[in-house]
Amino acid sequence: MSLLASSEYARQKLIRRTTTGWLNDRLCANSNQFVFVTLTAKQCLLNVDGNLVSTTREDMDREVGKFLKRLDTAVYGNAVKRCGKRLHRIDASHGGAASYQRLHRHLIIELPDRFLGGVGFQQFQDLVQTSWARSPYAREIIEVLPVHNLEAATRYLVKGGGADNLSLWNIVL
Repeated sequence: MSLLASSEYARQKLIRRTTTGWLNDRLCANSNQFVFVTLTAKQCLLNVDGNLVSTTREDMDREVGKFLKRLDTAVYGNAVKRCGKRLHRIDASHGGAASYQRLHRHLIIELPDRFLGGVGFQQFQDLVQTSWARSPYAREIIEVLPVHNLEAATRYLVKGGGADNLSLWNIVL
């Protein structure tokens, strides 16, 4: 490994460690239960002319923002518009043409108190699935899992690109 590659690796490692520490500090301040959500996008869609158009990170940013608005409204109702109430969450982008992976998003979302427990968690899972299914970019395969180790979940969230993966528009802490 060259000196330049070694210093770049060290810089990325430092960014990942710093980002993970900051996220853990912010999330632990809330100290509630969290879920880890993976949303997967279709690789391409038909445009109005009938041609296939590749899904870009910007498309995914826009669609995940719409998804989160739908989810906020499903959870909090009119309080979203009246009081600006939103779920606490962190969103990171992964995949795309450069990495030869399907474009997907990982989110850590804090569960509201009414969704704690087995039945409540299932209701929240259903809300996530129905909210994402309304997007034209949505694939059927999504994961909604309880977070048992918050530090490991945040490390996985920023894997690879560190802070570069985070979608700053969708972070609410």
